[in-house]
Amino acid sequence: MSRGRGWIDDACSGASRHRRNPAEEALAEACATDVDGEPTRVSSAGYLVAIALETGRAKDMARIHQFVDAGVLDADKLLGDLP
Repeated sequence: MSRGRGWIDDACSGASRHRRNPAEEALAEACATDVDGEPTRVSSAGYLVAIALETGRAKDMARIHQFVDAGVLDADKLLGDLP
């Protein structure tokens, strides 16, 4: 998978230490950006992986592999945030 339009790596994720579910935290910590002139908010790959792990669907597990293959995950940070 290529890192094209719409991809922002973990550089924009904040370090929130209180626990929320991954989807709520992803929304709260999303970075504001502009895509083709449209303001939007983008969650980091780490949050998207956490949500994918929570759902457990095969297509979400495949997406995790795509993030790993693309090199956009900070494994130490992801594992460091686990309870």
